Amino acid sequence: MANICTNNVDLYASPKAITWLDEQIQNIRKAENQSLAFAEIFRLNEEENVIDTLGSKWVTISDWDKREDNEYYLNLESAWYFPKDLIERIVVKLQSMSEGSEFETPHGDNKAMAKGRYYDETYNPVGVFETYDIGNTDTAEGSVDEDQDEWEENNPEGYFWDEVIEPIFEELEGDL
Repeated sequence: MANICTNNVDLYASPKAITWLDEQIQNIRKAENQSLAFAEIFRLNEEENVIDTLGSKWVTISDWDKREDNEYYLNLESAWYFPKDLIERIVVKLQSMSEGSEFETPHGDNKAMAKGRYYDETYNPVGVFETYDIGNTDTAEGSVDEDQDEWEENNPEGYFWDEVIEPIFEELEGDL
C-alpha cells in the first residue's frame, strides 16, 4: 500500500478567484472520485492524464476552509508524493482569475500563489513549498531521524509533533 502524504496548502488570490475555488472544492468533495474531479477541472489539455495533472496517483480532500476573502486552506492527502503539479495548476487558474484585482499575498504582492507543508506518514520526507506558476515551485525537504515510539517512551511528558516535527518545518521554511 502506498504511503499517504499529508499536504497543508494555503492559497492566496483575489476574492473572486477564492470564491470560485470554494465552489469547485464543494463540487470535488461530492464527486465519487475526487482525483478525477480535480483532473477534470485543472488539467492543462485534453491529452494530459490524471497522474500528470495531479503529480500523484490520487488526491483527496481531508479539510478545507475559506479563511479570508483572499485566502483558502486545503488539507489534501495524496499517494506517495506532494501533488506539486496539481498545486501549480490551481495557482495558474487562480492567477488568471485574479489579474487586475487588488489583494495581498504574504509577500505583499497581488500575484496568486500557494504555500504550505507536506509530510509522509513516516515523516520521511517532510517538506515546505511555495508555488507561483507551472514549473515554479520552491521546495525545501528533510526527514525525521527520531523514532517516534522510542522518543515518546524517553520523553513521556513531551509532544513529538511540537518538539521534533515543528522545529524541522520551521527550519525548512527559513530555507525557502
